[in-house]
Amino acid sequence: MKLHAISASTLAIAALSACSGKAPDNASAPANTTATVATAPGCAPNSAKLPITGLCQEQAAALLLASPGTQPTAPDDCTWVVNEAKVLEGALLYRAAKCAEGTATLEFVPGARMASFDLAVSPYGKQSGADTIAQVIDGKDGKAIILAEARRLIEDPVERARCQVREAKMEDWPADALVVDEVPIPEADGIRSACGEFGLDEGAQTFWRVSQGSAWFFRLGQETPVVDAASFTLVNRDAAGNWVRS
Repeated sequence: MKLHAISASTLAIAALSACSGKAPDNASAPANTTATVATAPGCAPNSAKLPITGLCQEQAAALLLASPGTQPTAPDDCTWVVNEAKVLEGALLYRAAKCAEGTATLEFVPGARMASFDLAVSPYGKQSGADTIAQVIDGKDGKAIILAEARRLIEDPVERARCQVREAKMEDWPADALVVDEVPIPEADGIRSACGEFGLDEGAQTFWRVSQGSAWFFRLGQETPVVDAASFTLVNRDAAGNWVRS
């Protein structure tokens, strides 16, 4: 089920900054942001190439941002491969589950406020509809934009005031995952949810990450995720035509 139609403005900014070779003034680029396909490992003989970027698996993997924490385990009977989604003049690279019935494939969906990446192809075969896996918004203000986006949809002013951004610290989630939760955290047994649509939902694996100047909200569902949220990496071509991280 698609949850929102959202804007691609932040991705357009990323594309422009990559093409100009200049990062946004307030971008918090990771230390390995300068990697390019020119410095990536060579491709194995007769290796398959991704259709959008033309990268082989070795090249695409070398461009992925270093995952914070431990890389998650792929779903049962599946392996991780690098897949891609076309984004404006660039692309999104991400680690996807490859299973007997196919490879998890995302599709970029622009919109008025945020942009989304929907699961166009399930690794388990045919599916009805396209689940939204991630939504992205201009995240140059980091936690501030996350909190504002979550509070925007909370009608109760008392609940709205209690909601704050904190580290998720959940097993099997990315080490840098953030959630919007009530502060102080109420005592509760079992799985909790709080702070509305963009808030904490431990049962559905929903969380935020800030990466490459964007705030990403992930909706990974109750089962083992078919994509690695920590691997999401925007890339564009540089002036020499090489693929580089945005």
